[in-house]
Amino acid sequence: MDHDGQALERLITKKVLPNVRMGLSCYEGITKRDVVEAYESCFRREGGPDNERIQYLGILKNTFANADVFVEKATKSDHPPRLIGCGFRDFVTSDKKQEAAKNHILEVVQTKDSSAMVLMYGNPGTGKTMLGCAALWYALTGGGTARYTTVSKIARDVRSTYRRDSSKTEDDILDAFISCKLLFIDEIGASLGTDHERSMFNDVVSGRYNAKRPTIMASNLGIEDVKGALGDRLVDRIREDEGSAAIPMAWVSWRGRKTP
Repeated sequence: MDHDGQALERLITKKVLPNVRMGLSCYEGITKRDVVEAYESCFRREGGPDNERIQYLGILKNTFANADVFVEKATKSDHPPRLIGCGFRDFVTSDKKQEAAKNHILEVVQTKDSSAMVLMYGNPGTGKTMLGCAALWYALTGGGTARYTTVSKIARDVRSTYRRDSSKTEDDILDAFISCKLLFIDEIGASLGTDHERSMFNDVVSGRYNAKRPTIMASNLGIEDVKGALGDRLVDRIREDEGSAAIPMAWVSWRGRKTP
């Protein structure tokens, strides 16, 4: 593309798309002048826009339009409504440990064909769910499938197939959790109280491990209690593939810092 079309290319690649993926509005940091220059750049050459510029105009239009599509996809994938659209830029850090946690999760979702298994653990209110949902949003806006769930929801979804009027089988439910590009399992240890819950959870995590798909998990338990909840076999897998890690989120609850 010659210099006439660079303003439009710059707007799409440097501002619009990064905004969407990192959780900002499409329009964040974009001025009216940016848009006017981008559009005008397509018509400066004599004879009007060529096919390449028309293509970029279409990408720009679709990117703005797809913001609502991404929200719809997130809703259908059970993302918590409060955190739909939450991106890595929303996870504001104040020390090196927080920055390291954020960068590790970001690296996992930016790594092509990652098979990492990551566990975030620590007291409630330290941003585990926010960071996990930022990873989901990043994957979703990049064209992948990204699902949020909890241990208890996995079990409930499977049990729902036992009804006579169910149109889905147990395998259908498990396959949906196993086949998505990225899965975030929240509230590890809040359940796993029954053999059925533990079995369904292990089937999902083992299935994703064997399929080499990344899985992010979060727990409010301490590391020893998490090990007891997950079992030695799964804990070993967290140390296996590149990017896999147990990340302590050991700082003061952000909720506790808010003034009334």
